[in-house]
Amino acid sequence: MAMLLKTALEQIAMEHDLCYKTQNMYSRSVRRFSDWLGKQAQSDDLERDNLNKFIQYIQQSRSNTTAGNYRRALCRVWNHLTQVEHKPAYEIKRLRRPKAEETPVTAWSLQDFHALLQSASELTGSFRNIPVHPGDLFTAMIWVAYNTGLRPTDLFLMQWADIDFATKSICLIQNKTKKPHVTFLDDPAIEALQKIRNSDPEFVFPVTWTVVRKWMEKIFRGAAKYGFRRVRGKNLGTLRKTNATQVYISSGESAAAESLGHTSGTRIVRKFYIDHRARRQYSVPRRPDGYGPSEDQGNDREGSRS
Repeated sequence: MAMLLKTALEQIAMEHDLCYKTQNMYSRSVRRFSDWLGKQAQSDDLERDNLNKFIQYIQQSRSNTTAGNYRRALCRVWNHLTQVEHKPAYEIKRLRRPKAEETPVTAWSLQDFHALLQSASELTGSFRNIPVHPGDLFTAMIWVAYNTGLRPTDLFLMQWADIDFATKSICLIQNKTKKPHVTFLDDPAIEALQKIRNSDPEFVFPVTWTVVRKWMEKIFRGAAKYGFRRVRGKNLGTLRKTNATQVYISSGESAAAESLGHTSGTRIVRKFYIDHRARRQYSVPRRPDGYGPSEDQGNDREGSRS
């Protein structure tokens, strides 16, 4: 009897440590495929012609990026079925492949960064279970995110034991890559962290994404009076791009990649993290001479978009 793709997906989730976003995307892909078929999709339905027609159908109403994500998700399910049901493997070259859409990378500028800091310092209200002021916590979070270029997940998982205040450094294992990464902090970031030392005995930023989104919306609204413009899709993680862009301006691609913890080269940081305007405007050395952006870096370019 053919297995439901929904069941195969549940097995994949049990066998692999998938993050919430990946699980959600896989589930959505199977659900949309079932809707297109007009029935609960089974393993027998997952064959080349059906998959190609489905991807073509998705491209008519959604972006190539979305179509590509659906294709990858269903191929992952297909791979699982080849193991548990001995389903014939697909021929990758005969599957429809949506052309990736490349959009210019845009990071927040130094003006945007300072507008966010100013707005965070003006926050009112309080947390329900955290004994620090929201303004102090988010000021520290914004400073650390800008200084280090850490992913939001790493910020939320960062512990006080990861911070060496004597050397002004952070040493942790990155959640996504599982690789160690050392990064450094400026004096303003250290001072901001000192103000929230009693936020939690273990975690530096003991908040969830839901809480962060709620308060960041307030920060965005407050920053508007300082010239900040909110762009859909940009949130706390955008400071990772700001970090890479500022390091690129001062020290080059290699330093930017090192600042983000990318040890395999500069292609990823160049393609996804460095602001396209900075790449056009500045000719900089490829050899690194620094690690992270400081308050002084970029001051002579304060008027530029980074």
